[in-house]
Amino acid sequence: VWEHRHTHQGGKKISKMRKVLQLWLVILDGFLQVIVCTELIIRLPGYLPQEVVYRLDYSPNIGSPTANSTFTSSELEDAITFSGGSPGTLYNFRLYFSNSTILDWLTWTATINTAPDPPSNLDIDANYGTNALLRWQPPTVGGFSGFRVGVIPFSEPNKTIKTITTRKTDSALNDLSPGATYGVNLYTVYESKESQAYLSSNFTTKPNTPGRFIIWFRNETTLLILWQPPYPAGHFTDYKVSINPKDAIVSEKYVPKEGEPPVPSQAAFNDLVPGRAYNISVETVSEGKISDPTTAQYRTVPLRPYNVIFDSEAIGPDSFIVRWSGPDGISEFDGYQVAIGIRRKTPQIIGRGAARIAKFENNLLPGRTYQVVVKTVSGSVASWPATGNVTTKPLPVKNLRLKTDEKTEEITLSWNADIQSQQDSYKIIYTETVLYSARTIISMVYVTEFRIKICLLQPMYTYSFWVHAVSNGIESMGRRVQYEATDLSSECDIEDDREKEYNKETTAIPAKTNMTTTRNRTESDSNLKQDVKMKQPTTKSSITTTPLSVETRKLATRSTTNTSTQPFTTISIKTTTTLAATTRKLTTISTTTTTNGYLSGNRQ
Repeated sequence: VWEHRHTHQGGKKISKMRKVLQLWLVILDGFLQVIVCTELIIRLPGYLPQEVVYRLDYSPNIGSPTANSTFTSSELEDAITFSGGSPGTLYNFRLYFSNSTILDWLTWTATINTAPDPPSNLDIDANYGTNALLRWQPPTVGGFSGFRVGVIPFSEPNKTIKTITTRKTDSALNDLSPGATYGVNLYTVYESKESQAYLSSNFTTKPNTPGRFIIWFRNETTLLILWQPPYPAGHFTDYKVSINPKDAIVSEKYVPKEGEPPVPSQAAFNDLVPGRAYNISVETVSEGKISDPTTAQYRTVPLRPYNVIFDSEAIGPDSFIVRWSGPDGISEFDGYQVAIGIRRKTPQIIGRGAARIAKFENNLLPGRTYQVVVKTVSGSVASWPATGNVTTKPLPVKNLRLKTDEKTEEITLSWNADIQSQQDSYKIIYTETVLYSARTIISMVYVTEFRIKICLLQPMYTYSFWVHAVSNGIESMGRRVQYEATDLSSECDIEDDREKEYNKETTAIPAKTNMTTTRNRTESDSNLKQDVKMKQPTTKSSITTTPLSVETRKLATRSTTNTSTQPFTTISIKTTTTLAATTRKLTTISTTTTTNGYLSGNRQ
């Protein structure tokens, strides 16, 4: 009706005005743009007639310029800019046009969703090898309908970027590679429109734990460890190896990964304390992210003991006592391990604070030589051994006896070895004691056979013979037999066919020995009326078992020759005695030994 009334008054002018308004509306629709962060720019035609007024109205009433603001053509250049609107909000815009003939003509309307604000406080928990958990806070101003997460695999460029859309404020990332680095872009979404700003962060998943490791070498101050790479290897660049207590010069080391796939690696720690327990850990490192450790406790070797000695008074046929000294230096250890031999399965354990003494009395045999091994022990680690050898005391000989050969008029001293004992020789000690005199001469000889010939014994002398079994220098208790010479003998023939060849080579014992002892008549020996020749004396003998502890005043001279034809040792005793005198000459003993290489040379 309004247009029709004006048409009758001036229809030509009104028609022209309508065409211009239609053109403007087309231009306004073509130049409308929505820019970032709730900013709206309404672009107007480059040519505006004079006295044109625009009014911009919108809801909700948040933004600048304020709702229902008007603009004249002189105030505008080519656009109206809206800003300061609420993010993530649905806005309804209305633009009105007025001039001298038209009032508040609605030229343009639009419903626009403003871009939401980005989320905040992004937190990434990547303490898992193949998973990560993202958490964030939603925007505090404006609305949102969800979030979009973009995951970029930096360590694996051949893989595609993964996109996750969620309405929650957290998201789990699965099927990741251990030790790999990823980028995360987090957007807020409001009615299919993403926030123009976004949160971005990188993270690295926890690398895989290294494989088992072993001690490759150790001594008192060094530990060298060798370990396997993780399986599957994943992504990592280094190993972190540490030791505690931190006694080493370098107690924490980074060892680069070698090879692809990686190969075993090693690290050494020096200047450690002997016998101390150390906790060692190995971890893989990827972009500062450290794996769970592989740990173990190892000990250095403690210092060994020294000065292993044996109590000579406590050595018996089936027992002995050993003593030793502790380590010479700073060392940690729990006690001592004492055993017979390297492979003995049941060693004695002596505590560190206990007396350093051990007694062995089980499963030992007489006359055997045993090696005693003493070690310090720290945990299950033993030191280098300190050793000592000990020989148990052999058993005494049996059936010690004296026998006179009626043909040769020689006396044979013989015995039997104990079959349970082991010995390598026999020690014979004999004494001469003259009647009416307190003086005693003691002599000794070593033999390897079970008997010995004795000749040229002197009348009115008492002879005592002790026989000891000997094993590696350790003597058994002695067996004794006593012989009293009560008659005189003319000679002592010690030659037989087997000695002829031997007697050609030695002068220590003549092939045939004749000996006559003459006693001069004196006032103290008036009962002897004539010189007599020595004959084989009648004897009285007794055998006792006793340890010998007499002072050796002088040893007789022994001449020894090795021969396979000599049946046994012969002792010739030559003594010149004057009863009127208080002194006499030293008895000379000549011995012939049948054992090859045992007795050589003369001993006095």
